[in-house]
Amino acid sequence: MRVWRHRGQHQDERFVVTRPEDLVSLHLHPYRTICRKCVRMSKLHGMDYHRTPLGTSTAPYRDVWRVGLANMAARRHTERQTSMFKQKVLELGEKLLPAFSTPTGIPRGVINLGSPFLDPYVYTTATSASFQAHAKAPCQNPPAQNPPPQAPCPNPLWSGTSWSWGWASAGSSILAEFGTLHLEFIHLTELSGNPIYTEKVMNIRKLLDKIEKPHGLYPNFLSPVSGNWVQHHVSLGGLGDSFYEYLIKSYLMSDKTDEEAKRMYYSALEAIEANLVQKSPGGLTYVAEWRGGVLDHKMGHLACFSGGMVGIGADDGVPEKRQHYLDLAAEITHTCHESYSRS
Repeated sequence: MRVWRHRGQHQDERFVVTRPEDLVSLHLHPYRTICRKCVRMSKLHGMDYHRTPLGTSTAPYRDVWRVGLANMAARRHTERQTSMFKQKVLELGEKLLPAFSTPTGIPRGVINLGSPFLDPYVYTTATSASFQAHAKAPCQNPPAQNPPPQAPCPNPLWSGTSWSWGWASAGSSILAEFGTLHLEFIHLTELSGNPIYTEKVMNIRKLLDKIEKPHGLYPNFLSPVSGNWVQHHVSLGGLGDSFYEYLIKSYLMSDKTDEEAKRMYYSALEAIEANLVQKSPGGLTYVAEWRGGVLDHKMGHLACFSGGMVGIGADDGVPEKRQHYLDLAAEITHTCHESYSRS
């Protein structure tokens, strides 16, 4: 988060908040006064996603969190200010939709929200095949109403262009990213009345539900073109983590009516227990990673959320396993505590 402070000639302060979710942080004491000023300045000068520089291209899964967080901030302000926040999150949601324009409907990892002119840094550092293919296309002239290009050809990346992370295997999309959109996109439909947001995430879920899964596990890399797994690396740590928690959260936040999410969650948990949950020689329970059938006996820091995940889902499991889930949640959490206390 960056808050830029400028004292003008008359000692008036202006604050620029770089992301909507920063307003939530600023509302915490002692920054509430700053937060109120940010809201007023946002209303006066606008949070204009249409004028975002290309160099600030973003990941859709990160920005959907901003949808919910900005609405949290909005609830603490006047009706007029709340309307402004709602307008902005709906603009943001609409700007993210082109990322889903793939043969499978699985979104790519990065989308340009900003101006239609090429950012030299982005062009020279991006390596994914989809990005380079677009960049090498014939040059296009910018619309006459736009200012002169800020960088020479090759081809500008127009707002709405999406591409995969350069480090992602074979141009794949990441499970923890495209699998962590469901709750916020459902909320966007509720806010806008437009079913397209729900349709986008339901398409993702249906594809994941029907695709063949090795030993019932969900690998971390999926091709947005073919809809097939790119490599069989499974992890409850980075690259996979939040997908699983969103399944159980979707069930709970639907007032326990989303039976599809419930079924997928407990099926995945069963596969995780059968293939990944291990016990160390010292008696610590941990969740290993899985690489093409070979266990990698490590538990990443980000996998520590799984203790809480198993815990919140315990009461809705089959009756004979509810206590088992609580015990498993406690064991995983204890392991994570020990990883800190012993280091």
